[in-house]
Amino acid sequence: EMNFKAVQATLPEESTTSEFSNGLYLSANNLNDSIFIYIKKKISDLDTAKIYKVAYEINLSTPLADTVASPGRISYIKAGASSQEPVSTLKNQWLIPTIIHGTTNTGGKEMRLLGNLGNGLDSTAFKNIIRTNPNIAIEVKPSATGEIWLCVGISSRYKGSIPLYFQRIFVAISEKPKDQIWLIRLANGKTHAHFTL
Repeated sequence: EMNFKAVQATLPEESTTSEFSNGLYLSANNLNDSIFIYIKKKISDLDTAKIYKVAYEINLSTPLADTVASPGRISYIKAGASSQEPVSTLKNQWLIPTIIHGTTNTGGKEMRLLGNLGNGLDSTAFKNIIRTNPNIAIEVKPSATGEIWLCVGISSRYKGSIPLYFQRIFVAISEKPKDQIWLIRLANGKTHAHFTL
């Protein structure tokens, strides 16, 4: 079975810091060629006439080894945003997510590839890592009701269990500048959606 889980949990001892002691435990068991699992959060009260840029910084703990052809090298984290709520629909006996996230190791129109999930070790010890996309932010136009959906996903070709602890997901949401580069806008007047899981 897939055994998908998304629950609040205490971090493994090696992942606990003065800042983080618990987080969102996200796991699944991949039985096929590839798997994509995701979490989502709605942001409301945005200007429907504007386009927004969404950038992420994600703190998580991973036990996936980081050697050649290891689970950490073929498992990836993606993040993005959509004007419509991401859901999964059944098609030809497969659950297909509506958010456009790309292939296993690439990003898509609505989600950027932030990197792999390797722990930097030749072992399965949990290690804290950070993944971010400040220079390749996703652009999204809110729905007619002023909403966007943030989405963080895990894509993997590793056949087996993929257990992860998300300690914090930090999101910067900013209006797309008309006459300023993104880095200037990011430093002046950004809007934060900051939630600790």
